[in-house]
Amino acid sequence: MSTYRAFEATGAHNLQLVERELLDPAPGQVRLRVEACGVCHTDVLAVEGLRSDPSRPLVPGHEIVGVIDAVGADVTTWQPGDRVGVGFLNGQCWECQPCRRGDFVNCLNQEQTGTTIDGGYAEVAYARASGLVRIPKGISAIDAAPLLCAGLTTFIALQQGPTRAGALVAVQGPGRCGPSPRTALLRGVSSAGLRCSGRCRSRS
Repeated sequence: MSTYRAFEATGAHNLQLVERELLDPAPGQVRLRVEACGVCHTDVLAVEGLRSDPSRPLVPGHEIVGVIDAVGADVTTWQPGDRVGVGFLNGQCWECQPCRRGDFVNCLNQEQTGTTIDGGYAEVAYARASGLVRIPKGISAIDAAPLLCAGLTTFIALQQGPTRAGALVAVQGPGRCGPSPRTALLRGVSSAGLRCSGRCRSRS
């Protein structure tokens, strides 16, 4: 396979099925065969031309589940055959000031999947190895993909729903512990006066 199919957004309201050249992943990145990609309201940034340069073709989608088929140089944690997920934040650099403080969600050199870098409306996607989460084999790709949302949808549901201060809410998803979109969500829940129960597992 030397090419793959992708839905490419250009300008406003122009989403086209195109053929793209299959490339090797860059150093620090992986290439994966997409099994599923969730559809999120944030995808409107690409589809309606609300990006800084809407003339540049871009593949939307930031709730990606797939299987790694190639790894770039310097990738040691992941290997071909691993089933992974990619969310809105495409992976931290580990080098900027926020990263050195452990504040990875505010990395100064982090791409946004489907908004500043190609996403998952395609047969193939690319991502930084630092932005991946492992997806268990026991969950279908269609069920797992929406769990990779950055958390805003969940928080708005809590904010606009009948939940009262002091209520117990649960946050579920395969993201990492520590500074992450889920941590930001938990902080928002706490500031709203809610008690939160969250559980996550990390390889590290």
